[in-house]
Amino acid sequence: MNFDFHPDLAAFRTEVRTFIRANLPAEVRERFRRGMPIDRPTMATWHAKLVEKGWAARGWPKEHGGAGFSLEQQYVFNQELASEGAPLGHISWGFSLVAPAVLQYGTEEQKQRFLPPILRGETYWCQGFSEPNAGSDLASLTCRADRDGDHYVINGSKIWTSNATTSDWMFGIFRTSVEDRPQKGITMLFIDMRSEGIAVVPIRTFEGGSEINQTFFTDVRVPVENRIGAEGEGWEISKYLLGRERYNVAQVAVTKQLLARVKHIASKEETASGRLIDDPDFAARLYRFEIELAAFEAVEHYLLYDSKSEGAMDPERMTILKIRGSVLHQGVTRLAMDALGPMALPDIPAPQSLVPNEESVGPEYAAGISHEYYNTRKTTIYGGSNEIQKNIVAKGVLGL
Repeated sequence: MNFDFHPDLAAFRTEVRTFIRANLPAEVRERFRRGMPIDRPTMATWHAKLVEKGWAARGWPKEHGGAGFSLEQQYVFNQELASEGAPLGHISWGFSLVAPAVLQYGTEEQKQRFLPPILRGETYWCQGFSEPNAGSDLASLTCRADRDGDHYVINGSKIWTSNATTSDWMFGIFRTSVEDRPQKGITMLFIDMRSEGIAVVPIRTFEGGSEINQTFFTDVRVPVENRIGAEGEGWEISKYLLGRERYNVAQVAVTKQLLARVKHIASKEETASGRLIDDPDFAARLYRFEIELAAFEAVEHYLLYDSKSEGAMDPERMTILKIRGSVLHQGVTRLAMDALGPMALPDIPAPQSLVPNEESVGPEYAAGISHEYYNTRKTTIYGGSNEIQKNIVAKGVLGL
């Protein structure tokens, strides 16, 4: 299926592919393939290549150091990253969520202060949205930020703060008022993670990782100048950013690449009657996903780039992509596990700090599959659970 928009994109695709193959460090590619964390120094080598090329900030305007890529170019770029086994994400949330917030709602001083270090890869960011009692129902958050002169004083906690232990800053939303409806009393703040009163507690996940955390705030003082937008405007800003996050969760390019891996696995795995790829039942499951992914890509293409959208990432469109994309991604990881059978489980990578010299068990092509499967159980939850997102679609799109 051909989704090229104009002839220039074919040349652009070739340029991107050639660049990635020539510059992506082997260690970054291998760690990403195995589902292993990529530390800052290792990731920085790849990021430096992108900065030198001018491609680090693909969607940023050129006046702020970005590449100024169109949505179509960004789409092609992400497809090539996935096909070459490169991380789709940037160094941190700074590129995909913080920068859009600053560009859309920040002051000129904030743009000059926060954007350059993000572009250079000098600051890592984590997200402070969810709380123990406020996940998909985000408007019920209670972590307070009380005004005290030129500062806000924060007390409470945030949960599921990915990479909080390695981040320099947090962008978060906090309760600044209870006098109006819940959405009106929420404000967005940028918080230096070195501030006194912050405690980060890692949460061990099933596959052995510890990227997610609970972050506790005790009388943490944040300068008012670190507020993005007006006081009480945090809900509108977070809705704008969640639309972008939900599009990232869709990951159609990543799922397509994973399905190609499943085909490779099935061509290698043997059954009692021959290769797994030739088994009618397994082949039917595999090609069903292939058809569904092609249909989903067509929907993604339409929702993002039809003439009526004018490049807008409106919440309803992004919600539709998030729901379907996360379900398909989970389904293909399940198929990959089934293709490997008993060889899938031993490849769960042990935390390096516990077993530094342990090697993966099983065939080379099994690397990272179990980690991907267990880690993606959360994709139908984060960014707003799919159950809640279906209600949004029912109300905002279908008018129910």
